[in-house]
Order: sequence, then structure tokens, then C-alpha cells
Amino acid sequence: MKTGAQHNTLYIILIVIIQTIITSFIYTGPYLTVTLLPFVILMMPVNWTTAKTLIAATLSALPVDLFAEGVIGLNTAAILPAVLAREGVIRAFTANDQRDREGIISAEWLGWLRFTVLASAVLIVFLVLYIIFECAGTRPTSFILLKTALSYAANLAIYALLQQAVLKTPKNR
Repeated sequence: MKTGAQHNTLYIILIVIIQTIITSFIYTGPYLTVTLLPFVILMMPVNWTTAKTLIAATLSALPVDLFAEGVIGLNTAAILPAVLAREGVIRAFTANDQRDREGIISAEWLGWLRFTVLASAVLIVFLVLYIIFECAGTRPTSFILLKTALSYAANLAIYALLQQAVLKTPKNR
């Protein structure tokens, strides 16, 4: 039987491939960025150290940078601070013994409100940095703020659906 971490590894690889396809072939317009990479951070086991999570996040962002973005390091530069935001929010919501006991983060474990706060923190940090790096010196602040707000709303809705499909823990019978 596969553990939650092994099961999530397959989903993480699949999501990175889907993100590469989205970035390469789907144009969502200038005001919207669809990104699944912050959701990959949410799928990583809670008991991983910060260093291990940072390495895994870098390894998941690099293929998107190499094969889709055209700007090497854009996703990687945005995802690393998002990992630190994840760690801070998890520390605020859980005790140390819970981190050792639990496998993955889910809305069932944290509750919908705390899961939404966690997903929002990771997503906002990622989007703000990504959009600022992407638009550096070429777009006005109003455009950056609007793009961040629209991207946040769209991605949070996608994450709610993905959470139900991917992170929902199976019922023991």
C-alpha cells in the first residue's frame, strides 16, 4: 500500500507536467496567470524539514522554467519564499507533535478556513514575486496589482477543486 507521501509524489510530477503544458500552450491573457506550482508546495509532507521542502520545490519549478517559461529562474525565484511562507503558517497552525504524526496537509486535517489561509499565504507570496519579476520595469503598478488580484482569485478556486481531488484523505473502512 502506498503512503500519502509516495502517492503525492506521482501527483506532484503530474502537476508539474500539467503546469508546463499550461504555460507553453494556453494563453490566458495579460491579466491572468494560472499557476499550479504553489499547490505543489501544499502537497509536500508536513514533516519534511524546510531544507528538504526547498529542494523539492526547486526541483519542481525548474522543469517549468526550462521547458516553458523562457526565463530561467522565474518560477524558482518566486517559489522559494512561498515555501518559507508555508513553513511559517504551518508552524502557527500545528504543534510539533502533529507535524511528526501527520503526512500531508488537507482541508480535512486543518479545516477549510485554516487551509484557505495557508493556500492564500503561499499563493500570494508566489504571485506577488512572480508577477513583479515578470513585469519588472515594463508594466505600471496598477497593472501588477490587478493581475495579482485576478490571478489570486482564479488560482484559489482551482486549488479548492484540486484539494478535493488530490489531497482528500481516503476513508478507512
